[in-house]
Amino acid sequence: MIDRIMGTTEAWETGRLGQDEQYAQVADIDTSELDAALGLQPITLRMSQDLIADLEDLAVLHGLKGSQPLIRRVLSDYVLEEKGRLQNVSADESDD
Repeated sequence: MIDRIMGTTEAWETGRLGQDEQYAQVADIDTSELDAALGLQPITLRMSQDLIADLEDLAVLHGLKGSQPLIRRVLSDYVLEEKGRLQNVSADESDD
């Protein structure tokens, strides 16, 4: 008899479902199509090896797969914060 796991949200989020390697396969996908669909553009960025190692460590702590998603998150957060700050400065200046 097969032990079945209910297909609940909790079962997926905890990994009881969807993480069995015997059912995994490598997707045959063109990464340029994926980048285009996600609106991503590859860039080249030079950083010190120490900084890269620190970013890799932080990515793991945040549950991310590598430094690139962490860098995207950090940069996106910074840009949103900076845009908000600049809007506040602009609004304050127009009040004067």
